[in-house]
Amino acid sequence: MKSLLLEAKIEEAGIEDPSFTMMFKEIPNMTYEEKESILRAFQAVLQARAEKHKK
Repeated sequence: MKSLLLEAKIEEAGIEDPSFTMMFKEIPNMTYEEKESILRAFQAVLQARAEKHKK
């Protein structure tokens, strides 16, 4: 169930890189919280990039 929620969050964030999604599936020992933390960090990077390009 949590994996579906995480996949939905990845899709919602607009992350279409298959290697990013596969990373989560390839690392079975990573907890849901760790995966969610990585997703938040990645979203922050995308947001910072978008802000930088607006200037």
